[in-house]
Amino acid sequence: MLKVMIVDNEIKRSKPLKQSLIDNGFEVIAHVENDMHLQSKCFELKPDIVIIDTDSPNRDTLENICVMSMHDPRPVIDAAIARFEEFKSLRSELTLAKSKLDERKIVERAKGLLMKQRGLDEEDAYEMLRSMAMKKNMKLADLSHQLMEAASMLIA
Repeated sequence: MLKVMIVDNEIKRSKPLKQSLIDNGFEVIAHVENDMHLQSKCFELKPDIVIIDTDSPNRDTLENICVMSMHDPRPVIDAAIARFEEFKSLRSELTLAKSKLDERKIVERAKGLLMKQRGLDEEDAYEMLRSMAMKKNMKLADLSHQLMEAASMLIA
């Protein structure tokens, strides 16, 4: 089991990281709040991995990392990069989900309009939209959007 030392001034922020490390089989041996005595802590605890939160590393942090790496090399991981990539991925998934939901809503409205205007049931209205979209080589959502715009111009 790899021993991990976390260096972060905000305990609350690093709690999920600590739990994730434990859940994945790492042993978190220390959480150091400041990096002033990083070298001595590493010498004392002998972690296999040191995770340092460095949004904007100060000179002391960088110096400690260099000295530590020269005398007693350890892998140093910047947890901020991993967290950033995770949030970036989640944001991307959320945007995609919202887009698909918006497309679904416009298709449902267009289908409702056809049902009302043409006296169709839901299945026939959907089939009519789908058939029109295929004939025009358009996405169903784009055709539905055009249909709703045309209807709003006629009603207004």
